[in-house]
Amino acid sequence: MKRLKRWVFLKDESGAVAFLTVAAVVPLALMMFYMVNTAKLIHEKSRTQDAADMIALVHAAEGARSLNTMSMNQVTMTQAFAVGVTASTLKDVLDIQTGLDAAAAAMVGVYVAKCTAKYPPTNPITGAMFAACNAPNVVLGIEVGIHTSRTVSMKSKYKPQDSFRRASEAVRALNAGNREIINRYPEAVSEAAKKIAQTAKVSDIYFDEGCLYPGTATSCNPADQRLGMELPVDRDNFNAEIHFCVAAHVGTGGFDIPISVPGVPNVGGIVMNGSYLKRGFPPFKGPLMNGGKHIVDHVNDETKVGELLEDFYKMAKKKSLNDFFIPLPFTMDKLEDFMIQWPFKQTKNNNVFTVWAYAKVMLECLGMPSNIGISNLPDIEKYHPMFHGIMPKLFPGVDDFNMRFKPLAFSGRLANKRWAPEVFEDSNSGFFAYAQSIIYNPDEIGLYSQNWQAKLIAAKKLEFTTYLVHQRMATRAPRGFKDLQRDLGLVAFAANWSDLVDK
Repeated sequence: MKRLKRWVFLKDESGAVAFLTVAAVVPLALMMFYMVNTAKLIHEKSRTQDAADMIALVHAAEGARSLNTMSMNQVTMTQAFAVGVTASTLKDVLDIQTGLDAAAAAMVGVYVAKCTAKYPPTNPITGAMFAACNAPNVVLGIEVGIHTSRTVSMKSKYKPQDSFRRASEAVRALNAGNREIINRYPEAVSEAAKKIAQTAKVSDIYFDEGCLYPGTATSCNPADQRLGMELPVDRDNFNAEIHFCVAAHVGTGGFDIPISVPGVPNVGGIVMNGSYLKRGFPPFKGPLMNGGKHIVDHVNDETKVGELLEDFYKMAKKKSLNDFFIPLPFTMDKLEDFMIQWPFKQTKNNNVFTVWAYAKVMLECLGMPSNIGISNLPDIEKYHPMFHGIMPKLFPGVDDFNMRFKPLAFSGRLANKRWAPEVFEDSNSGFFAYAQSIIYNPDEIGLYSQNWQAKLIAAKKLEFTTYLVHQRMATRAPRGFKDLQRDLGLVAFAANWSDLVDK
């Protein structure tokens, strides 16, 4: 006991600090572990939200870029159509007219043969009758020769066959380009989203999608994470046809007041189809308008094809001087009796070229096949923003765009391993985050104005259509979203969406 007493009350205090340090290490370590774990949780949650924001934004950015390219292609398509519809019609008219000229020349030969048979120049009397009979044939032959020369010269000068070929190639290329944009779009978004997911180290991503065309839309395949990535455009519907026709005729609907002060831009306003004004088209004049004239009338006046057709019609209507030689076994008052002239009266401004070309334009504007000739353009594929009507919406707000222009993206992250799991029970199994973006055009909702942009917006799609998102997730979302899908199902019809957001 004495020895113990001496040991307890020993005055030597060396090692006391070490004892306190050792005693404090455990709570300090636990505090540090707790802080690190909390920081990692905050970091992982932020990274998960960042991933959702980025994949939603990349979806919209790719959509805006695609729609801007398609807008440029649509404007170019109207130009190709304006060239093609006039060139194809002019080519066909001149080709047929060449045949008519040849037929007229053959008729002159028939007249000469008939005169020779009736009045063989074997003596002075029959020789005189032969010469008199053939006098009008000589005149007609000269006229036919001159007309044939004019037709050939017109074909050589304006080369409508070359213009038609180039226009057809342009239409095919533009059609193929637009189709490639639409087909490539899901893959492009998917590739970008997967790279973002890898960088942010999230385990799963998902795009909510209505899948309006199940069985045909490649973006409705849950196996490759392409959900929700269809470009929101319709093809060849009534709205697309009408807007194409208006754009081709009117171009930019707006006004432009030129100012001659150097460095001062013109005063004007882009009311609709703004890309035409950017390309230098005068306001209210599209590719089918040249100055104050329709392109059909302009080509008719420029090439003088109307005058060519009118002259042939007049020539075919002439009475033959053979009528004065009676009785002739062969009398032909009009070339039209041999069906070698146009079926209706030809005038300078109203002729088979103008009627034919206008008919093609009208049929194309009505969405009907305009293949009413020998040479025809390939089918023109026209596009229009999905779920937006015939009337252009100018200077739209966010709410004016359909939900298909507002992609909703989800990201999911599995929980990482924590420090000291025996000490801190970790109930967190990971994080889910969502974000919504918009593909929008502040000028108008249309595909003739290249000002489509992308930005993040409040995710209201869940607020209004939670039950639809929940239903689609059940069959289309990756398995990692099963917990989120179940939770959404619990509030699928709840009136207060904020309750789920708080949780």
